[in-house]
Amino acid sequence: MKTVKTIAGRNRKRKTTHTVHQVIINKIRQNHGISAKAIQNELLNDLGVSISERTIQYRLNEGGYRGRVARKKPLRSSGIMLFGSSKKKILWRKPDEEFAAECLVPRAQQDGGNWKVWGCMSKKGVGDLVFIEETMAAKVFKNILSKHLFASAKRLGILKTFILQMDNDPKHKAQIVTEWLNSKDIECLPWSSSSSGLNPIEHLWVHVKRELRKEPAKNLKGLKQKIQWAWNSIKSDVTEKLVVSVSGRLQECIKQKGGPTRY
Repeated sequence: MKTVKTIAGRNRKRKTTHTVHQVIINKIRQNHGISAKAIQNELLNDLGVSISERTIQYRLNEGGYRGRVARKKPLRSSGIMLFGSSKKKILWRKPDEEFAAECLVPRAQQDGGNWKVWGCMSKKGVGDLVFIEETMAAKVFKNILSKHLFASAKRLGILKTFILQMDNDPKHKAQIVTEWLNSKDIECLPWSSSSSGLNPIEHLWVHVKRELRKEPAKNLKGLKQKIQWAWNSIKSDVTEKLVVSVSGRLQECIKQKGGPTRY
């Protein structure tokens, strides 16, 4: 007669109680960036419970959480660095929490030289790119608009039809800027208070930085030249797709009640 042996692992007793499981989940809800190792240490110190990191990861998976690279908060201005690294932050979140405020991380300032730049784009292509060598105060921003906004619109053939889109950076909302925009009868698109990824030009800055990583510049002069080259290489079919996406961005913003979006 043959006998059937119990398969190893089947009906194995759980190593965590319901209470400990809930403690693990609560720790993630309070801090999505906490590691399994840190939770392990806190359980041992606070509750005297000793379990492995792997078990903690299993419990998090059961709760719907997965370790993912954190999305970064939208930028208010574009700065392109010469040196530095972009270390990715891993956190625990559920699939529908990708753009939740508590699951976003700031864009860290990196060491090394950098250029601050201002640029504009339309459906028909990119406009002027301005390298900023002074503090970006409201007066400086107004002067950039005065010199480059209409010049770009004219070159792109949209002088009489464009609507200006910019975020709620204090410089953009300063009285001196608002008065200048009103004096020129420039229509501006209203902006969400949380800068929730509505601005399609962010994708162009990503493109520029991606091109720079292919062959990093050795000094600031070289960086400036490479930035200008990367900007000039952007084709109108790219900007057209981004501008067409604005309608979807606005709908997503309304859906998220002004919060971060998948864009």
